[in-house]
Amino acid sequence: MEICNSAKFVLSVWILLNFSISVFAAPSNNTTKGRLNVCGYPGNNANSLTNFTGTWVNPGTVVTYACDAGYQMFAKSEHRVCQHDGAWSSEAPICAKSVSFGKKINCTTPNCGLTDPTSLITMVDDNDATCFNVKSQVPDATSNWRLDLLEEYEIRAFRFVLRGKAAQYVNPQIMLEIAERSARELKHTECTIRKESLPGQAEGFVMTILPNRPQWARYVNIAIKHKQIDEEISFCETQIFADNAPSTQQCFNPSTVVEDSTSTQSPERNTVINSGTCYVFNSKVEDEWSRKREECKTIFGGELVHDVTDDINQLLNGYALAKGSMTTYWMGGYVDKRPSTSAKGGYEYVPFWTSGNRINNKLLDVKQGHCLAFAAPKGIWMLFPCHYRTGSICQSEIKRCGSPELKEHVRMSPVWQNDIGVTIQHFCPDGYGLDGNEKRTCLKNGQWSGSPPICVNGGVESKFSWTTGSIIGVVAAVLLGLVLIVFVLVIILKKHPGFRHKISFYEDVSTEAGKKEKKRSSLNAATSSGAAQNYESLSSQEAQKTKS
Repeated sequence: MEICNSAKFVLSVWILLNFSISVFAAPSNNTTKGRLNVCGYPGNNANSLTNFTGTWVNPGTVVTYACDAGYQMFAKSEHRVCQHDGAWSSEAPICAKSVSFGKKINCTTPNCGLTDPTSLITMVDDNDATCFNVKSQVPDATSNWRLDLLEEYEIRAFRFVLRGKAAQYVNPQIMLEIAERSARELKHTECTIRKESLPGQAEGFVMTILPNRPQWARYVNIAIKHKQIDEEISFCETQIFADNAPSTQQCFNPSTVVEDSTSTQSPERNTVINSGTCYVFNSKVEDEWSRKREECKTIFGGELVHDVTDDINQLLNGYALAKGSMTTYWMGGYVDKRPSTSAKGGYEYVPFWTSGNRINNKLLDVKQGHCLAFAAPKGIWMLFPCHYRTGSICQSEIKRCGSPELKEHVRMSPVWQNDIGVTIQHFCPDGYGLDGNEKRTCLKNGQWSGSPPICVNGGVESKFSWTTGSIIGVVAAVLLGLVLIVFVLVIILKKHPGFRHKISFYEDVSTEAGKKEKKRSSLNAATSSGAAQNYESLSSQEAQKTKS
C-alpha cells in the first residue's frame, strides 16, 4: 500500500513538472482549449489604413484596408477576417507608389532599332497604350533595358505590359543594382508572379512580379529574349513600385490645396519627388518671373527650382517628356550686375541662383534683366526677359509623412498626426511587452525614423525575447523538478521499514550515549562535591587545633 501511494505521489510530481515546463517554456498564443479568444490589432504595412466592422476584437469581424492617396494596393484581398483561433486570415496588403514615371530608360543592346532616344519615354509614362516596338534581327537574341531610378528605393512590385503575338512567350529577366558595380539577379523563385491577359482582343499580357521580400535598388536591368528572327514585341510599360517613396500629396498642406486632385492641372498630378524634395510644374497661370516666385512662396511654401544638378535636370526633363509638355518654366535663376573679377575691373553680368550660388553654365547668353527658364522637352536652360509670362517649377520640402507601419497588436498615439517633426509613441495591450523603438519621428524626407516595434506575448520588457524566456523557463522547471524529486525520495525512504529501523537504531544509540554522558557528569559532580566537603571538614579541624 505504501509503495502504491508513493508511486501515485511520484506520478503527481511528474505531471506537475511537465505542466511547469509547458507554462514556462512553451510559446503562448491567443487560444485556450475550449474557449474562443479575440483577435488583437491585425497590423498594417506602411502607407495603409484600417477600417473595422463593429467591435474588431470579436471573431468574424472584418478589417478592410485602404492605401493612402497616391499609392497602389498589392494583395490577394483588401479584407481580412478575425478567425476563431484568435488569428487574422491572409496577410496585410502592400501599398506602394510608382517611382519609374519619367525616369531615364535606355536600351543597352544594338538590336533595339532605336533612332530617337526620347521615344523610349513611352515605356515609363504610365500609359499602357503607348509602346516602343522591338524587332529581333537574329534568333534567340536578347534585348536589354536599363532603368535609372535616380535614388535607391525599397522595391515591392514590378509591372510590365507587352503586346504582340510573340509576347506570350516572353518571360522578362530582372537584374537589380544598388550601385553600377554591384548587380544581383532577382530569381523568379524569389517572387510571386501574376500574368494576366490584356483587356479586349488585344494580344499580349500584363505581368506583375511581387518579390517575397523588399528589394533595394537604384538601377533595374530588364532582359527580354526573342525566339525567332523578325519577331516584333511592343514594350508598352515598365512600372517599379516602392513603399518608401513619398506620395505627391505629402508635398502640400491640406489647407493650401484647393484644386480637384483628379484635375490634370492639380498640383498633385504635376509634381515629382526626389530625395525628399518636391518639384511642382505649375503652368495653369502664366506670369512674369517675380510673380511666379512669390506664388511658389505663398502657395507651396518654397522657391523657384534652384541649384539644379545633372540628376535633377534629368528628372525634370523626363517628367516633362512623360507629361507631353512643350512649354517653358521659370527657374530660380537671374542675371545680376556684380563687380568684375578681371584685371580690367568695372562690372559684369553674372547668372545666380536665388540661393546665392553662381550658375555654372557657359552656354547661357547672359544679358541684363534676364531670368532663367527650363525649356521642355529638350531639358535645356535659356534666359528670357524677366517680364516674360510663362509657367514655373516650384521647389519645396515635404510637409508630412504617410501612415506608419504597425506590427500586429501594436498601437500608437497620437493617431491622426503625421506632420514633419511629429513624434508618435507605440504601446502594446495588456499581457504584451514592446520590443523595439517606443517612439518614431516624422523626418524631413517624409519617412518615419527607426523601424516599427513589435509586441511580445507575455508582458516582458523590450529586450526580452521568446528564446530567452524559453531558456529561463526550462531552467526554472528543471530546478523545480529536482527539488520535488529529492522531496519524494526522502518521503519514500522514511516510509521504508529498513530505513525506519536504522533511524530508530541511531536514535537509541544516541539516547544511550546521552544517558551515559549524563551519568558520568553526575558522578563527576558528586565526586567534586565530596572532595570539597572533605576539604572543608579538614580545614575546620585544623582551625580548632590551632585555637587549642
